[in-house]
Amino acid sequence: MIVMLNYLCIHDLNRISYKEAFLFQTDLRNRIKQGQSTPFHLVYCEHYPVLTKGRNFEIESMPYPDEFYLEKNITIENVDRGGGVTFHGPGQITAYFIFDLNQTKKDIHYFIHQLEEIVINCLKDFQVIANRHAINTGVWVKDEKICAIGIGFKHWISYHGIGFNINTDMKYFNDIIPCGLKNIGVTSLKRILHSSENINLDLVKEKITFYANQTFKLQNKNDMGEN
Repeated sequence: MIVMLNYLCIHDLNRISYKEAFLFQTDLRNRIKQGQSTPFHLVYCEHYPVLTKGRNFEIESMPYPDEFYLEKNITIENVDRGGGVTFHGPGQITAYFIFDLNQTKKDIHYFIHQLEEIVINCLKDFQVIANRHAINTGVWVKDEKICAIGIGFKHWISYHGIGFNINTDMKYFNDIIPCGLKNIGVTSLKRILHSSENINLDLVKEKITFYANQTFKLQNKNDMGEN
């Protein structure tokens, strides 16, 4: 029997709490580890306003007490990905890559480089020139960060992923030091394009999916005639 491993399963959870999405990720990761699922999954969602604090979180990155953020209806979560504090919320595409690197290339830096490449290529389709930072992960437009990347691994299976600012209300970043990087700007695709209308999130997801397949040399499961 030939087992096809080269397809990408797409899940769109729409707007969902961070905790619910995390449980979905860990369930997928465990099923992959146990051989009960195919090895490549891409999970899309939007979160309700939440600050997530990664393993490299520094307390000065949140200069106000927790109550300050909670009173603004922003939840706070400690998470097991790399990086510092970042914001997730409506208008941002959060895309979780649940990939079994045992089936591809067991190289964390290469994997993150590929995620950056996906976003850079996606932005090209909107005539936006984006780049990598010399030191810090993520995708940047000039000196402003448009996409944060924070990844975790267990048994070489990745989880967590990217926070790609599309229509995000950027005021949420004013009260934190995103990713622990002082004196940097953050931006969104809507802001860069000077658009009075929201960007179609489904269109951006389609582009992310296309470039994920291209970059990792995969294909959509549905393109193979499967459900």
